[in-house]
Amino acid sequence: MEGPFINEKYKGAQKADNIIKPDYNIIKDYLDIIKLITLAPEKDENHSFIKRVKENSKITLSIGHSEASYEEAIKAIENGITHATHTFNAMTPLNHRKPGIVGAIFTSDITCELIADTIHVHPAIFNILLNAKHKDKLVLITDSMRAGCMKSGTYDLGGQEVMVKNGAAKLQDGTLAGSVLTLNKAVKNMLNYCDLEIYEAVTMASLIPAKVINMDNKKGSLEVGKDADIIIIDKEIDVYFAIVEGNVVFETKE
Repeated sequence: MEGPFINEKYKGAQKADNIIKPDYNIIKDYLDIIKLITLAPEKDENHSFIKRVKENSKITLSIGHSEASYEEAIKAIENGITHATHTFNAMTPLNHRKPGIVGAIFTSDITCELIADTIHVHPAIFNILLNAKHKDKLVLITDSMRAGCMKSGTYDLGGQEVMVKNGAAKLQDGTLAGSVLTLNKAVKNMLNYCDLEIYEAVTMASLIPAKVINMDNKKGSLEVGKDADIIIIDKEIDVYFAIVEGNVVFETKE
């Protein structure tokens, strides 16, 4: 759940009409289904939502779309936030007098996401984040919307018109509206701009995210007893064979 418990000031491409304060009653019947919730902790009075979710479920709570100060973010981490949604985007930035959420991510041991498309985040930031966080704390995501793998044009995102052009998805006012990134391209971008071994970049897109949502007992690595999810790539990190739970779901015709 990336919303609706967010801050309107940092709503990104989400519709303001749908934003509400964190409310446990909305999610209580779905504790066995929900794996991760993004929220703005400054909207959670006394962090009662955070505490109740942690007490009653294994749901991962993530800070994002938030105007929290550094101090507010650190307090939320102490109370149960363990992850950060698309780091740098839709959150208070790092400033030498106001460290913000980014500062809290850098100085805590929470895991954090990165949209490594070189559009949401400058490639130089990839290394800055890697230097600030341990490699085992970084999760590569796409944040892709429905236009992923489609041609440039006009698409819909939650009832809002999105224009896709030159690899970027934007609302009419220019706000980034998710991405059209694919995960193999995210891995390739990390290898192009960072001093990483291929297994390290792949782990950021597989085992680490599986651990974040408490599914590494079944997903994220090739081990006996886990689901047979296998992606075979070439030297250019292009996918030409995919198996999901033992079933071939994709293969190139080449």
